[in-house]
Amino acid sequence: MSLTRALEGCSEEPGPVWQIPQVMDTIWLGYDGLDLPLREIAAVLLYQPALDGRILLTFGSVPRGVLAVVVTEGGAYLPARYSAELLRRRWAEWREGPF
Repeated sequence: MSLTRALEGCSEEPGPVWQIPQVMDTIWLGYDGLDLPLREIAAVLLYQPALDGRILLTFGSVPRGVLAVVVTEGGAYLPARYSAELLRRRWAEWREGPF
């Protein structure tokens, strides 16, 4: 969700902290135990079988249903069950930040 959408209907007067939209700073990649702080993402790639070796080195296996690969700043290649387009959009929204 974009910040503009999150703020629709909010008054200009600050309210209690619980009313301020929260921006999540982690993303779940669609597999058990595989979530990642958004600040650690370096790139989001379309999945290709040529990336299987990199995924194996990092994750230990190539799970079924991989649609994208998230590359971290540390050089890890992580499988994602979500489309590269969706992950890139979520990452871009996080980079834009709330302020």
